[in-house]
Amino acid sequence: MKRHLNIIDEIPDYFKKEHPDIVKILNDYYEYFEKILKETKNGSFVIKKTEIEYFKNTITKIIKLFKTAYTDSIKDYKTELYNMKFFDEMLNFEFQESIRKKNDFCVIIIDIDFFKKINDTYGHLIGDEIIEEIGKILKKSIRKIDIAARFGGEEFIILYKSNIQNIKKITDRIMNNIIKNKIMKKYNIHISGGVSYFKNKDKNPMLIKNRADKLLYQAKKNGRNQFIIDK
Repeated sequence: MKRHLNIIDEIPDYFKKEHPDIVKILNDYYEYFEKILKETKNGSFVIKKTEIEYFKNTITKIIKLFKTAYTDSIKDYKTELYNMKFFDEMLNFEFQESIRKKNDFCVIIIDIDFFKKINDTYGHLIGDEIIEEIGKILKKSIRKIDIAARFGGEEFIILYKSNIQNIKKITDRIMNNIIKNKIMKKYNIHISGGVSYFKNKDKNPMLIKNRADKLLYQAKKNGRNQFIIDK
């Protein structure tokens, strides 16, 4: 029987290294498939019903593992928010959709006020706990259609899929959830944020991010513990 192309040969080395469990299932299945595949005289192939069931079960396992691997690849390990690679992909997609369908969206960049002082005073373990808690607060504060990511360090970013007229609903909710949170109260944690939105003159999504970033630093200059919203 002619040997068929082994999918393992087509898998990049980095994937094999990062996901050996998936590669093992694929390889085990391929070897088993080679053993049970029977070629008839006219060149067609026959597989028993029991083998088809085995195939279905194996594919189900592979799909589950791929889902887990994909989820791990788009999430920030500390906060379980999305990572910036995924965020930028979604931002670019939303930007293109806004051009095509005239959809509105906003970008919110958030920074924990005086985070270095928090680390210096309480230690990095407490700093990590605060970052994780902020992640939970942001997930609680936004809708399922919105996307929150960890920008890096103590900064976070949100893709809010609505127009600027509705933005105070989410910024007020974030602030209220910060105020009510026990850990935020214990360590006297405040945040600052900048908010920008899609404008017809924007040539690329980076312009929106840059405006939000500038507004964040304006919020810091203005005394922190506030959001500055683009006009």
